[in-house]
Amino acid sequence: MMERIHAQDAIGNWIKGVDVFAVAYSAADFNKLGKFWGSYTMPPILTRIYPLIADNRHWLSKTPLPYVFNKILRMCAPSSSAFN
Repeated sequence: MMERIHAQDAIGNWIKGVDVFAVAYSAADFNKLGKFWGSYTMPPILTRIYPLIADNRHWLSKTPLPYVFNKILRMCAPSSSAFN
């Protein structure tokens, strides 16, 4: 269970992989990112890429990707967010 992301909703259903990101971003009011991760066209692509990212997450954290992702989060953040 530690190899890939898992989440449990309020009802008790387990969600895993790419679907967790769509649900989590939407629940946190990051609607643009939630729609991106949950769109019709992106999940097939993201589902194939996600295992590579998950398997290499420690190495990727040492690259500029966290900085880039932080900038994307700030751009997509709701206006009342603490990011602003």
